Amino acid sequence: DLEAPVSRQKFYAFITDPAKVISILPDVVESKIADTGHFSVRAKAGISYLKGTLNFNFESAAREEGKMCKIAGRGSGMLSSLELSLLITLDDAPGGTRAHWSADATVGGLLASVGGRLIDGVAAKYVKQITESLRQKVAA
Repeated sequence: DLEAPVSRQKFYAFITDPAKVISILPDVVESKIADTGHFSVRAKAGISYLKGTLNFNFESAAREEGKMCKIAGRGSGMLSSLELSLLITLDDAPGGTRAHWSADATVGGLLASVGGRLIDGVAAKYVKQITESLRQKVAA
């Protein structure tokens, strides 16, 4: 969970704006916004001895104004594939908004062979970076 001293509407506007979402993603080297519900990024990635870039296509899979946003993405690169789903729900909190999220990821190919513990550690690092960036930028 994440709390920010902003209204739910302001928080929702941030998480549904592709340019702002891209701004909080780590290691992006290239991005393209197709429309308000679709964007793509190329990002550097590295797990153990595997280093390279991954290409992702994201879409807004569901939205409920001021309350919820679901983002789905597919990625490939480094002889691997990834499918991601992120659900963010917003609630009022004392002095602002509380965001709850849940994520699902399916990893295939070479990255899947690295092992769950290593992937979980890297994923936790990225989640922390994204959370901190979101906390700072949504309140700005």
